Amino acid sequence: MADWEKRGLVDAVVTQNVDGYHQLAGSRKVYELHGSLTDIYCDICGKKYTEEVYLEQNCCSECNGKLRPGIVLFGEMLPVQAFQSATEAAAICRTMLVIGTSLQVPPANMLPVEAQNHGERVIRA
Repeated sequence: MADWEKRGLVDAVVTQNVDGYHQLAGSRKVYELHGSLTDIYCDICGKKYTEEVYLEQNCCSECNGKLRPGIVLFGEMLPVQAFQSATEAAAICRTMLVIGTSLQVPPANMLPVEAQNHGERVIRA
């Protein structure tokens, strides 16, 4: 995907993966619908931490709250900005390539519908 982006064939990657592999491969415009394991923050006050600190301690130095990775857990809402950006990208794409998902879980399964509603082509691989 990163190579296709470099060649101008892909404008954005929308992923439910939380591992950051798209960025490690070189993709620049990545919308992470389920967050990222590398974004660490306090569950109470929201203070951000590095991965190194997270591995050494599990409590916030400010409020003693639990530190956690910035991923979406079952029952939590998707990050609003990431989903909004993904929806906007779906509305203006010429072709959407859907890979590695069953499209069974909302609201991510609505992105191909958004593309089709704007007359775009959706390819499931």
